Amino acid sequence: MAKKAEVSGDPVDAIFERNRILYVIVNSNDAYSD
Repeated sequence: MAKKAEVSGDPVDAIFERNRILYVIVNSNDAYSD
């Protein structure tokens, strides 16, 4: 799926990628807040 998105530039895949990055950021903030 990722390889297909790189070729087609699927905007839906871009949204998933952004959400994955935000998820990592939120988890990092939770880890530091403890």
